[in-house]
Amino acid sequence: MTIAISPDAVNRPETELDDVRRRFGRFLVVLLWAHVPLLVTVAWLAGQSPLGAGAAGAVLALAYHLMWWQQGIARATRYLSAVALVGEPALLLFLMQGHAWQMDMHMYFFAMLALTIAWCDRGAILMAATATALHHLVLLYALPYAVFPGEGNIARVLLHAIIVAFQTAVLVWLSDRLVDPCSASRPWARKSAPRTWRWKSARARRKTPRAPRACSLPT
Repeated sequence: MTIAISPDAVNRPETELDDVRRRFGRFLVVLLWAHVPLLVTVAWLAGQSPLGAGAAGAVLALAYHLMWWQQGIARATRYLSAVALVGEPALLLFLMQGHAWQMDMHMYFFAMLALTIAWCDRGAILMAATATALHHLVLLYALPYAVFPGEGNIARVLLHAIIVAFQTAVLVWLSDRLVDPCSASRPWARKSAPRTWRWKSARARRKTPRAPRACSLPT
């Protein structure tokens, strides 16, 4: 009998990339739980249900926290976090429906999308971008007041989608080069060798003479 083993479940040496992801994962636990009192406060100020807002924020935070506790920095955790991050501005946008600042809250989607670069995983970035696009497109017809003040239209959604696509393309480009800095100069690297993390701390670079190498991280 053959047993399939996920790549994320294979024991492998800890890398600097793993360390960065682990630190970011712990940060997201705090960030998502911190949104619960924020959502309660915004709901109270906007005349919405503080209990409902807090419960929705707690669901997002708890879902990620449990996944983080069980899976660590696995791909499933990274993808779930991308959806949870986009869920926070979606909730804030809903709570501020009819408010003069509702349109300004759209900027929070771009901030949350930018956060996903810390995973150094193009999949997480694409997941957040897809969740953002689906949120705008579906709610435009299902609950238009939860997306735009007044009456929204498809042209407005497409404009936002173009901006999100541009930001996503830059983030994916940067993520790929952080994970595999040699990919630009050696296009066959992804097929012939596993990705490696090539960052060194500033202290290590000062103490250790730099040996010549074929490529390095872009400055």
